[in-house]
Amino acid sequence: MKDPLLSLSASAGSGKTYRLVLRYLELLFLGENPSNILTLTFTKKAAKEMEEKIEKTLFLMSIGKCDSNIINYIESNYNIKVKDTISNIYQRYLEADTKIMTIDSFFQRILKNFCWYIGVMHDFEIKREDIEKIKLIMLENFESSYVNFDLLEFCYNEKISINEIVAICIFLDFYKESLSEDLFLKTQIQDIDNLKNEAMIYARNIQESYMSYKGKLCKALEFKDYDEMLNKGKTWLLKDSLNDYRDFSKVVFNSNDFVCLKDRIKEVFLNEESKYLRDIYTIFQVFLDSKLRYYRATNTLSFGGMASSVYELLLKQKIDKEFLYFRLDCNINHILIDEFQDTSLLQYEILEPLINEIKSGIGTKKFLRSFFYVGDVKQSIYRFRGGKPEIFDFASSRMKKEKLSDNYRSTKEVVSFVNDVFCNVLPNFTPQNAISNEAGYVCVRKCGDIKLGVYKSICTLLENGALESDIAILVFDNKSVVSLESFLKEKGLKLVIDTSERLISHNEVRALIESLKYLHFNNDIYLRAFYSLLGLEYSLDEFNNIDITKEPSNIIYKIMSKFEIGSLSAKRFLEYSLSFDTLDEILDDVESLDSEIVSSDLVGIRIMTIHKSKGLEFPHVIIMDKEGNKGVNTDKLLLSSKDGINIDRIYKKSKSTINNIRISLDSDYKNAIDNELKMELDDLKNQLYVAFTRAKRSMHIMLDKEKEDKDIGISILKLDECEIGDYKLCIQNSSTTKLQDEKRVILPNNKRILHDLGRQIDVQTIEKVDEDNTNFNLESTLYGVAFHYCMEQKINNNIQDSILFEILKNKHGIYLKDSVINEIIESCNLSLKNEKFNEILHKGVVKCEIPFLSNGKQKRLDLLVVGDNEAFIVDYKSGAANPKHIEQVQEYKHYVGEMLNRKIYGYIFYTKGNGKLVEVI
Repeated sequence: MKDPLLSLSASAGSGKTYRLVLRYLELLFLGENPSNILTLTFTKKAAKEMEEKIEKTLFLMSIGKCDSNIINYIESNYNIKVKDTISNIYQRYLEADTKIMTIDSFFQRILKNFCWYIGVMHDFEIKREDIEKIKLIMLENFESSYVNFDLLEFCYNEKISINEIVAICIFLDFYKESLSEDLFLKTQIQDIDNLKNEAMIYARNIQESYMSYKGKLCKALEFKDYDEMLNKGKTWLLKDSLNDYRDFSKVVFNSNDFVCLKDRIKEVFLNEESKYLRDIYTIFQVFLDSKLRYYRATNTLSFGGMASSVYELLLKQKIDKEFLYFRLDCNINHILIDEFQDTSLLQYEILEPLINEIKSGIGTKKFLRSFFYVGDVKQSIYRFRGGKPEIFDFASSRMKKEKLSDNYRSTKEVVSFVNDVFCNVLPNFTPQNAISNEAGYVCVRKCGDIKLGVYKSICTLLENGALESDIAILVFDNKSVVSLESFLKEKGLKLVIDTSERLISHNEVRALIESLKYLHFNNDIYLRAFYSLLGLEYSLDEFNNIDITKEPSNIIYKIMSKFEIGSLSAKRFLEYSLSFDTLDEILDDVESLDSEIVSSDLVGIRIMTIHKSKGLEFPHVIIMDKEGNKGVNTDKLLLSSKDGINIDRIYKKSKSTINNIRISLDSDYKNAIDNELKMELDDLKNQLYVAFTRAKRSMHIMLDKEKEDKDIGISILKLDECEIGDYKLCIQNSSTTKLQDEKRVILPNNKRILHDLGRQIDVQTIEKVDEDNTNFNLESTLYGVAFHYCMEQKINNNIQDSILFEILKNKHGIYLKDSVINEIIESCNLSLKNEKFNEILHKGVVKCEIPFLSNGKQKRLDLLVVGDNEAFIVDYKSGAANPKHIEQVQEYKHYVGEMLNRKIYGYIFYTKGNGKLVEVI
C-alpha cells in the first residue's frame, strides 16, 4: 500500500478525521479484514463518530453518492473499480467484529481475555477508585506489624498531612512503570546533623569576620542554628561573593568559608532529599499494596489500574503475541491511532511491541502491515495525567512524516487571528490557510467582572439571532464550570454543563445530602446548610411531616417535590438512592459516589472546560479567563527527564522560603525547575491554542483586567482589546441561525419545577418512536425502549426473566412500574412463541437493533436475519396497525436489498396479545 508507515501532523480543523477514514477505506479496498484493523481513539464519542463516518462513507459509495475525491484517490492509487467491489466490502464490514474503540476499551478487551493471568476476576468492573477507602486500608497497613514505618512521625517532621501524602502517591502512580527503585534509593545518605554542624562552623566564621570589622552583627547574620541561618541567608547566600551583598561590601571575609558553607548546605539538601525519597518509596509501596487490596475486595479496576495490569501481562511476557491474537480472534495487521500526542508513556509501551512488529515488515501471513497515527503536538494538554507529547516524534522513527495546513473548520477571521497570536508563541508553528469563505468575527474584551462580560456577550449573540445550542463557553477548570453555571442560571439562561466534577459537588445534590443528615442526626447545622445551598430562607416547619422510617428514595422524592428541586443531577441522585433501604446505609456510602454532574438541560448554551472541548467545534465560542491567581504547580515531587520521555531523576521540591537557595547552589536542581516551569508554560499555551481553535464562526475572548500584568491564564498571550470582522453578518449568514419567527425571552430567576423537567423535551433516546404517534409521553416512549431492549437480550443472549426484570428496573424503574416491566417481559415471551416468527429466526444469522442512515436520517432495523440467498426484516410495533408502518418497512426492504444483493422479505410484528406477524409485499 501507499505509505504503510505514516505519521500525520494535523493542526486543528485540518481534516484529520477525513484522513483517518480514508486510511481505513484504503485497507478495506486492499482486501484487509476489518477485524484485523485496530483503530484507537481517546474518547468514546470520537470512536463512535469514526465508526459512523466509515459506515456512512461505505453506504454512500454503495449508492454512488460518495465524495468523488475519495473514489478517485482509491481508484487512481490502487487500480481498483470502486463500484465493482463496494457491495462485498460493505457487507464484509457490516458482518465483521470491527475494532474501532478507545485505547482503554482495547486494554479492557485484552484483560477480559487474560484476567486470570494476573489475579483479576473475569467479571471485574471499571470504576473510579474510592481514594478515601484506599486511604483507610493504607492507614490500617501502617498500624499493623506488616509495615515497619512510623507514618505519623514522618508527617510531623515533614509538616505534611495524610491527604498530601496520598496526593503524592496518586501522582507517582501515573508514572510507576517508569519509576525504578534506584530512582528513590540510589544516593548514599550521610549523617545530616554532622553536615549541618559543619555548615555552622563556616557560618560562624563568617559571623566572626563581620564582628571583627563592624563590632556587631547585622540582622542578616543574627542566627543561632542551621534553620535560622538558612532563613536569614535567603538573600546573601544567593550571591557569588559575600562582598556582593550590600551590607557586606567593605568587610574582609575568608572566601573559603563562603564556598565551603555553600557546599555543605548543598550536601544537606541532597541528603535530606535522599532520606525523603527513601521514605516516600516505602509509603508508595504501601499505597500500591492498599490499592491492590481495594481492587480485590471490590472486584474493580480503575482505567489506570487496568492499563497497569495489561502492561504487566504483555511487557512481563506472561503471554506472547501469537496467543494474544488467538484469544482476540484476529491478527492485528494494521494500527490507526487518533490524537496520538495524548498517548501516555505507559500506553505507548503497551502498544510498542505490536507497533514494532508492524514496522519490522512482512507479518506471518506475508501481508504488508501498516501503522498510521495522526495528532497535533500543539494540542497536547494531558501531561498532568501522564501524556507525553515527545512520543509523537519518538514513535515516527522509520516513518514518513506529513503535515496538514489547510483549515476547514473556521472562518478566515478566526484562522488569521490564531495565526497572528500563536506564530511567535508556539515553536515551529505553521500558519494555516482558511478554506471557508463565510463571514467571521473575533473580539477581545478586558473586563472588571469576567462573568458579567460573558453574560453580556451571550445576550448580544442571542439578540442578533444566534441559537443557544450554537454557543459554547470555555473555562479553565471544573470549579469555574459550576460557578459560572450558577451565575448564568440566575440570569434565566438555558444551560448545558459538561464537567468532570463529581455529582455530590452539585449544589442541589449537596443540599439533598445535608437534608438527609439533618433527618438522621437531628442536628440543626445540616438543615441550615440545606437552605443555604438552595439560597432559601431557613424554616424548620417544612421538615416536620417527613417520615424518616421510609426508604431514602421516598424521602428524597418528597424533599425534591416540596422544594421544587428538579435538575438532572438531583434526579440522578434520586435514582442512585433506590438501592438503599435506610438513611444509615445511604449516608455511609454517599461520599464515595462516583457519578459525575449531569447537565441541567439537554439543549442550551454549553459550559465546559477547555480540556473537555478538545476535539469539538462550535459556531460561537466564548472563552473566559482563568479565575483565581494560582499559577505555578505546587507538587512536592519533580520528575526530571533529559530526553522528555524516560525519567532519570526525582527531586524533592524545596519549601518556597529556601527554594531559591537550592536553585543557586545546585545547577541540576535549577535546570529541573526551569524545565518544569517551561513545560507548565507550554501546557498553558497548548491549552489556549485548543480553546482558540474551537470556534467555527465567531470567538469572544473575555480577559480579566486584574491579571493584565500576571502570567496567569490568557494574560500570558499579552492580547490587546480588538474587534475583527462584521459581528451581525457573521451571525445572520450562519446556516445554523434560528428561524425568523422564533421568539426568545430572557427572564431572571427562570425556575423550572420538578414535573416540568421530567417531560419528553428533556429526554433523549436513540430508539425510534412511531412517526404517526404525535402525542407520545415519557412512559410510552420508555415502554418501547424497554421492549426493544428486552427482545434483543432474549434473542441474542437468552437472558432469564428474573435477570431481565432487574436490568429493566435498574434502567427504567424510576418511570415504569414493576407491573409494566413484567408486562413487557411477558409480551416478549409471547412474541417469541409465535410460530412464524420463530421460523424466521432460524433462517440465517440474526442481528438486532442495526442502525443505518437513510436520506441523512438515522434509522434502526429492529431485527435482520441474513440467510445465504435471502434476508428477513422484522419491525416491532406495539400500537394499532397504520399504513405508515408499511411504508417504513418498504423503505427498509429497499435499503437492505441494495446492500445485500439478496431477496428481501419484510414483516411488521404487532406485539399486542399473542403477537401478529404481517408480511409487507
